[in-house]
Amino acid sequence: ICYNCIMKRVLCVLILFVLFTGVAFCHDDEAPADENELFPEQVIFRSAYGATYTIHTGFTFLYPFIPETEEGRYIYWYNSKLCHQRHDRSFFIGDYPVAQCARCTGINLGSVAGSATFFFREGRGELSGDKLIDSLISIGLHGLIMVPMAADGLIQRHTDYESDNLKRVATGLLFGYGQTIIADELAWMVSASIRSIFD
Repeated sequence: ICYNCIMKRVLCVLILFVLFTGVAFCHDDEAPADENELFPEQVIFRSAYGATYTIHTGFTFLYPFIPETEEGRYIYWYNSKLCHQRHDRSFFIGDYPVAQCARCTGINLGSVAGSATFFFREGRGELSGDKLIDSLISIGLHGLIMVPMAADGLIQRHTDYESDNLKRVATGLLFGYGQTIIADELAWMVSASIRSIFD
């Protein structure tokens, strides 16, 4: 498992949360009248999160088509800061690898898929006990679907077991989807908590 990859992703999500929290503190709009409507800062968070992962994933798949260009070299260099890029653990398009390993590719695709669900996920509105419990249950359930990637990576690291790219991308997909829904739930908690404090 690439701990470096995970830590950099966690850092990116934390940066998004800092930006999101700043927007929430500065925002003085009234809460939505409909309890299922999103707070404005949640819309900003979802848009930023979804756009970031979609653009990033698009560029990782673009690399094999432009590897010899300056842009292609930059894409590969940039992704080297996020992923080990081992060729034996990467998918290839033609003669060139995708700019990230299979597991990171799965995480990115899972994050894009999770972001796509933002169009169908309603807001939770004002903070209340029942809504908080629902949110915590959602976090717990989506945390469970992140476990297979951690297990696959840790078992591979500490035993003779060798995973394969299909397992890496599948567990990465689950991890990316889970992290995205958890980030969305935490974003609601932060937003609703800040609003309840200042109301």
